[in-house]
Amino acid sequence: MKSEGVTIARIVYHCIMMAFERSDPELTLTIFEEMEGLGMKPDGVAYNAVLGACCQLGMHERARHLFLQMAERELVPDRKSYSIMVKVCATSNQPEAALTFMGTICGSGASSPIAGRTTTRSSLASPFGAPSTPPRRTTTCFGRRCAPAATRAAL
Repeated sequence: MKSEGVTIARIVYHCIMMAFERSDPELTLTIFEEMEGLGMKPDGVAYNAVLGACCQLGMHERARHLFLQMAERELVPDRKSYSIMVKVCATSNQPEAALTFMGTICGSGASSPIAGRTTTRSSLASPFGAPSTPPRRTTTCFGRRCAPAATRAAL
């Protein structure tokens, strides 16, 4: 859009990234980079969209880097951020890191706990087998608090 001489508001960038996060993840990454190139500071919504795009593309290292970058920019990851990172770790064969992220979600006290449990359990289905039989450690993390430092150590 920048190359065409069009300047748009940050909220429009967010909407485009969220709309194409799964259907055209490359576009989401391009929009994110363009947004940063224009000096716009991405917020949690933008980071969640680009984390999801990286996950879709199998760009696990980039997702980890962006997740850590959120903290450097003093952005607080939300339930969606952690859920995406569970999927990133689970699909990159790092079940312990996935469980650490899942523990952070479970102990965060954020709203909509059922949505978080559904997302994280389905994310772990691939490396651990059928979603109907999650590993015992998955169910024991519910209600347990995990320190954010543990999440950073998992990366």
